[in-house]
Amino acid sequence: MRKEILFSFLLLVLLQCHTAFSLQCYACPNYLCTVPQAVTCMPNQLCATKMKKSGGVNYKKLGCVNITECNKDVSEVEAGTTISVHNKCCEGELCNSATISAAIARLPLIIGAVLVMWVTKLF
Repeated sequence: MRKEILFSFLLLVLLQCHTAFSLQCYACPNYLCTVPQAVTCMPNQLCATKMKKSGGVNYKKLGCVNITECNKDVSEVEAGTTISVHNKCCEGELCNSATISAAIARLPLIIGAVLVMWVTKLF
């Protein structure tokens, strides 16, 4: 009984710690950015890769977008011209980069869960 209570408490703390922090995403100020920076999104936002095509060339811009704008085409004004942009969203720390996978971004949560299971076996 004591083991189950401890396990439940540690799991609850772990989940609260994970959800208490806002989502971190990579962001670039424009479509020509080569060095994205990590930013903190607002609670109603997800990480996104905004994709546009211009002159036969594909461009990508990283950042946070509102959940309502995820995985759909939206209009943006660029240099006085309205263009169509596709927002491809993902859920996970720094998930909107080709250099880091969602599994690696969730590694701290996985390690924490394994640690909780290991600690409960000690009691």
